Amino acid sequence: MLASDLARALDPLQLALDSGMTPDPWQARVLRSEQRQIILNCCRQAGKSTISALLALHAAVYTPGALVLLVAKTLSQSKELFLKLKVPFANLEDAPAEIEEESAIRAELGNGSRIIALLSQCSNTLGAPSSSAFSASTTKGSGS
Repeated sequence: MLASDLARALDPLQLALDSGMTPDPWQARVLRSEQRQIILNCCRQAGKSTISALLALHAAVYTPGALVLLVAKTLSQSKELFLKLKVPFANLEDAPAEIEEESAIRAELGNGSRIIALLSQCSNTLGAPSSSAFSASTTKGSGS
């Protein structure tokens, strides 16, 4: 148990694998990236939200007291991102932190971390103290 938890803490890809997901090679690179910001230019349904949710889950579980913001253009999109985070969390056999309180757009973990789904129009999103923001948005291209 301790060894698998340590492996997950050091490697978000291991968290994905332990939750039952088999990431594509590009998803594995994103999970292992140490960049503060990443832009994913992918087709629809490629798994951008799933990877964002896994990174958010990793931040919440392995950074005690973290404030993790899931940001999207609409509330329904941010709720979907929140749901994508809950599935791998539920699939972990021995998660180091448990959900203490939960609503449709918010969860508080036993390690003091909070996960909140928000609209991107919120003016106070970027001003939140010590937060990690994970955005899910799609841009439709215009045809000629």
